[in-house]
Amino acid sequence: MTLELLHIPYSPWSEKASWALSASGIAYRARVYQPLLGEPELRLRLRRWRGPVSVPVLFGAPEGPLADSFAIARFAARSGSRDPDLVPTTAEAAIERFNDLSERGLRAGRARALTRVLASPAALREMIPRTLRRPLGPLGLKIAALGVERTLRKYGADRGDDHLADLRAVLDALRDALAAAPPPPDGAPRLLLPEHGFTYADIAMSQVLGFVSPPDRGLRIGRATRHTFVDPDLADASRDLLAWRDALYARYRGEP
Repeated sequence: MTLELLHIPYSPWSEKASWALSASGIAYRARVYQPLLGEPELRLRLRRWRGPVSVPVLFGAPEGPLADSFAIARFAARSGSRDPDLVPTTAEAAIERFNDLSERGLRAGRARALTRVLASPAALREMIPRTLRRPLGPLGLKIAALGVERTLRKYGADRGDDHLADLRAVLDALRDALAAAPPPPDGAPRLLLPEHGFTYADIAMSQVLGFVSPPDRGLRIGRATRHTFVDPDLADASRDLLAWRDALYARYRGEP
């Protein structure tokens, strides 16, 4: 059975899964998921009638659908045909800690970015499938806004938590971890677990920066949405981390 990755092109969570599959030499077919419109089909395929469902989801794995970026990365690591080993057994606990840190930063970044999306009619318009933008007209913006508000509620991002403090803490932890790693002799970007080479820890942590200033590669994102994903409180102070992320992409990210 052909592997199918159901994903959202502008989602850092989807990029984590896509990068892990590509880096491991796993062939797969990518299919874009449409929030709201695609949820009934996703629930049917997952046989999950209640509770939240989200993407990325990898269909076609022997153990069944994999509905989590880290689970997809683990599958890629053990099934791939090329180096590097993204989740080496002896580093799995450390990689899991970095993944947890990544998830904390991504949740905070999503809450801040989607709040800015709500204030941008142009970004909301980019959330509407192209084929529906003209037929829906102004109603499309209302539907898109409802979808964004629903996402914020779905993940508890509308509860007034200090998302800026969370995101800053994660970025500080990333900066400290990189500072503790020795610089590679060939001028390559520093790695979070240098004794194991390039791992899923680097992929996971680099994606947090997608909600600080999106990369030029990987995420496929509209112009207006890209603008809302830039965090005005953090972008300038994170230039060092953004440079690390961009170098990581240039060195290790092949075509998805």
